[in-house]
Amino acid sequence: FSPPGSSVCLDCLAGTWSADEAGECTPCGAGRYSGNRSSSCTICQTGTWSPRGSSSCLECPGGSYVPDLGLEAATGCLACPAGTSSTAKASQCETCPSGRWSLESSPSCTSCPAGTFAASDATTPCEACPAGRWSTRDSTECYECQPGTWSTEAAYACTACPAGTFS
Repeated sequence: FSPPGSSVCLDCLAGTWSADEAGECTPCGAGRYSGNRSSSCTICQTGTWSPRGSSSCLECPGGSYVPDLGLEAATGCLACPAGTSSTAKASQCETCPSGRWSLESSPSCTSCPAGTFAASDATTPCEACPAGRWSTRDSTECYECQPGTWSTEAAYACTACPAGTFS
């Protein structure tokens, strides 16, 4: 750009742009960005946003997503629902795999330790297996102990009954 009365052209700063023969630089609108010496602004990609006059787009945090281009404010980053998660800059949330769960806005799904299980909807914390049942890590159900074995609540294995006893 060249200010009125100037004999030289000046560079537009990052976050602004100018057309040919412009007398000033114009800030990029919200949801767009530019580098130095730009003749246009670039729209922010999914999973990102920017305020007016930005030199780059900012990432929406893990546990949120943005499916559309050109988000104008961080308040537009949408929370992932319970039972899903996302990393930063996500365009969608991913469903928790079997045996894992998450609360709303979670950046990752939580594994259920051995002796517990996750409900099928993956939206509530792991539940302990009842006595007489067991599970491995990331289970969606508890397994019944075989005849001649027993377990306490939240067991990861069943124990053989001692000689002279049975179950």
